[in-house]
Amino acid sequence: MKHIKKICIAFIVAIFLVACQSPEKKVTYKHSVKGGELLITFTAKDGLVTKQEIFAELKLSDLGITQKQAEQSIRPISKQYQSVKGITETLDITDTLIKEHVILDYTILDFKAAKNLPGFIMDDDITDASQLTLESVTEKLEKAGAVKQP
Repeated sequence: MKHIKKICIAFIVAIFLVACQSPEKKVTYKHSVKGGELLITFTAKDGLVTKQEIFAELKLSDLGITQKQAEQSIRPISKQYQSVKGITETLDITDTLIKEHVILDYTILDFKAAKNLPGFIMDDDITDASQLTLESVTEKLEKAGAVKQP
């Protein structure tokens, strides 16, 4: 009987611990930029951003460049992004569109290397994921004109 009691108590404690864990929160924004739109999703746990996913679709005609120009200027930057720990990036350039998918895993991101990438924007004082709050990044995004999606 004592063993059953101990098992029941352990089970209740385990359920309590699982129930108290903070679930991940996802927030998505749409941001219009020259040439197209960005769809940006943040994943956070305990108020800290753990992941950011960006889908970009830009029209070459709106950017005023050709497919060849896009290949020559953007492809080398894409390769730089792909070389940084914590960043997964894919790029597709067609005769009319640039489609890019970027995933930033802030739990393993090499912040120092990422900050040296062309087009990578982050405050200089942020050196690791513990300083990246969901509230601060979404506030900045909203100030830049992004719209929270339902």
